[in-house]
Parts: sequence; C-alpha cells; structure tokens
Amino acid sequence: FAIVLLLALIVGGIGILDLGKVKAENDLVVNTYLNFKDLSRQVDVAMLSARRSEKDYIMRLDDKYVGKVGEQMKIIQALEAEVMALEFLPEEDKIMARKVNDYAIEYQSLFTKVVAGYQRKGTTETGLVGEFRDEVHAIEKLVTEAKALQLDVDMLTLRRNEKDYMLRGDNKYVDELLQNVKKFETDVGLSQLRRTDKESLLSHVETYENLFLQVVNVDVEIAQNVQKFTAVIHEVEPLIEESVTSAQSLADETTKAFNATIRSAQSQMYVALFIAVILGVLMALYISGTIVNAINK
Repeated sequence: FAIVLLLALIVGGIGILDLGKVKAENDLVVNTYLNFKDLSRQVDVAMLSARRSEKDYIMRLDDKYVGKVGEQMKIIQALEAEVMALEFLPEEDKIMARKVNDYAIEYQSLFTKVVAGYQRKGTTETGLVGEFRDEVHAIEKLVTEAKALQLDVDMLTLRRNEKDYMLRGDNKYVDELLQNVKKFETDVGLSQLRRTDKESLLSHVETYENLFLQVVNVDVEIAQNVQKFTAVIHEVEPLIEESVTSAQSLADETTKAFNATIRSAQSQMYVALFIAVILGVLMALYISGTIVNAINK
C-alpha cells in the first residue's frame, strides 16, 4: 500500500512540476504581449511629441523644433527594433510595427521637405522673402525720389495685395497683385520720369513680381507636403492604437486560455490521484484479507 501511495504521490508531484513549467512558458508569452503594449504606448508618446514640435516649428520657424522631431523619430526606430526582438510576438504584430516605422520615416521625410520649403521662402531678412523685401524698398525709394503720386498709389496697392496674400494665403490676392503690376508698369510708361529711371523701376518691379511668384510657388509646395504628412499621420495613429489594443487582447486571451487549461489539468490530476489512492487502499485490503484467510486456514 505504501509503495502504491508513494507512486501516486510521485506522479502527482511530476504533474505539478510540469504545470509549473507550462505556467512559466505562458508567463513569457504574456509578458511579450505586455511589453509590446508598453512599447506601442511609447511609440504613441513619441509620435505625439514629434507632432507638437512640428506644429511649434510651423508656428515659430525655429530650427530647434526640427531637431526635436528628429529625436522622436530616432526613438520610434529604436522602439521598433525592440518590438522586432520580442521572441513570442506573432508575425502579424511585427508587420504592424514595421508599418508604423515606415510611416514614421515617410512623415519625417515630408516634414523635412516642409522645413526646406520654409527655409527657401525665408523671412523678412532671409531667403526669397528677404530678396522680395529688398526689391520693395528699392522700388519705394525710386518712387519717393521721383515724387510721382500715381506710382506711389500703385505701390501702396501692390503692398496691400502682397500683405493680404501673406496674411490669408488666398490666391485671389495673387491675381490682384499681378493685375496691379501691369497697371504699375503702364503708369511708369506714362509718367514724366527720365528713361533711365523708368528702366530702373521696370527692372525692379519685374524682379519683385518674379520673387513674389516664387514665394507663392513655395507656399504651394509647403501646403502640399503638409497635406501629405497629415495624411500619413492619419494612417499611423490608428495602427499604433491597434497595436496597443491587440497586445492587451492577446495577453488577456492567453491568460484566460492558460487558466482554463490549468484548472482542467489540475482537476484531472486530482481525480487520477484520488483513483490511485482508492485503488491502493482496495489492493491493500485485498492483500491483507488474503493473508488473514491463509493464516486462519
């Protein structure tokens, strides 16, 4: 009886140890999903930080925000590498992480084009806008020296068109400015200015017009690239959220399935142990009875 009982206990102990190993393996899988969830959250935070810096740059045109966007993109790439290293993560989730990283790279590329556009456009002292302002001042100086009232009125009209465009970005002001440039040129021709002064004014206003149109074209490029990277953001944000949701769902489902398996295995093991003990007791009673009967005879 003791031997049978001991064997039953050994079988039970081995079963418990095996369940412990299964639990350890399950914990590794669950921890993988939870790590994936945490990494996805960190990607989300990095993307939000990049977008904040992007908006700050567009608002202030301060290059320090360009560097901040780059820093967050590096963080996203490092996080993606960590996701790829997760041993038990399903391939579909790794594919999703690669897509997020690819979108982040595309976003940074488009943002860099926007930055290049703003740098080419410049400010009142740099780039196209700076050159444009120089031409404005040259024209105003010549008109003032000429004491030509009509040209002064024409120039004020051009400046109003120009400022309306810069403020509102509406192309109707571009059309108005181009029409008023023609009027300015006509009035220059009708003025009593010397031929050399007329030629100087016409040369400056031609350069003024060309630079203004270059600024408009750069604004178009900037707007197009902003639209493109905004579309990229609208693609990547749901993917990040899906990664978080998927990771939590996988962890919950795995834990639930494991717990059900453990409960079933434990029940079967306990039943087997109980049957083994009962059989051992019955066998012991049978052997005892046989021995007693033999002695009595």
